[in-house]
Amino acid sequence: MRSGRVVSHYLGLPYSVSVTPERCTDGSMCYMARVVELPGCESHGDTPEQARHHLKEAMSLFIGSMLDDGIVPDSPCSPNGVETVWHMTPTLPTRSTKEWLAITLPSDAYAAQ
Repeated sequence: MRSGRVVSHYLGLPYSVSVTPERCTDGSMCYMARVVELPGCESHGDTPEQARHHLKEAMSLFIGSMLDDGIVPDSPCSPNGVETVWHMTPTLPTRSTKEWLAITLPSDAYAAQ
């Protein structure tokens, strides 16, 4: 049986999160949040913020299940974590891809460890 303190330790680590827009089974749009270092750990919401909020609970259950099975979760890729949020645009860019897609990463996201 896992210890709540051990799960809390992992939840406090700076895991990288990816949030992408996706089409739901009913045809509506939603956002899917995923933990990059924990394949299969994901959740969704109507907004990027809601998807990230739901992901916190999903992480707790996912990491707890891993620990129950004797599996040690992978460590975060970056000491500060990385978050990417992809937004859909209804039309293609007219000027350049650089203006169309912007991803903000911490300045030390790829620093040597």
